[in-house]
Amino acid sequence: MEPLPFPHEAAAVNDKLLRPCLPILLVAASLLIAACQGTLPPPPSQPVAAVEHLAVLPVEPAADQARRLATGVETVNRLVREATVRMPGVRVLSPDQVESIGTGLYADRRRTALQVGREVGAEAVLTGVVHRFDERQGGEYAIEAPASVDLELELMAVASGQILWSTRITETQTGALENLLTFFSSKRGLRWVTAEELAREGIEERLRECPYLRSPGTEGQ
Repeated sequence: MEPLPFPHEAAAVNDKLLRPCLPILLVAASLLIAACQGTLPPPPSQPVAAVEHLAVLPVEPAADQARRLATGVETVNRLVREATVRMPGVRVLSPDQVESIGTGLYADRRRTALQVGREVGAEAVLTGVVHRFDERQGGEYAIEAPASVDLELELMAVASGQILWSTRITETQTGALENLLTFFSSKRGLRWVTAEELAREGIEERLRECPYLRSPGTEGQ
């Protein structure tokens, strides 16, 4: 039976074994601490140049849903207009204006958008699709079914057709007891909101976060 090493000899052996692993252990420990705190180092990002001339086109209904989504499309168009019309360099186009260019508005959404953008001298175009716009069934404090919306917004570069930015807003309101985070972070309180309110909240928030759009009052910056 081999004699056991003295404590100082055992420590020296362990030190030799662990030393090459120290960098890996330190990185793993830092990532574990960050994950437990709910934060991770953000990925590097490149600065984005804001769009100088933007054409906002009418949103369209999802395929074969024009009649069912007519009210939702009209409402979303108004909300997008209200959120963008005061931004510098923005031109909001109506369905009649788009039709006057001589194209079918919904034949090919992206091709139509790019053609309209070229015709009006826009650098980029903002388009969208409404997939769902269900109004709440009931009042502010008692409902049979909550409001529910599902819509997409997409920003395309006219010169290349590249999609610069896109977002999808999908939400069905839940009760305060089901979603405490939403209850404390929104202005809804205990109310059951309308589909328009859901859509407005989502549209304003996402457009505010879009790095290619300039806020009102920033013209020339």
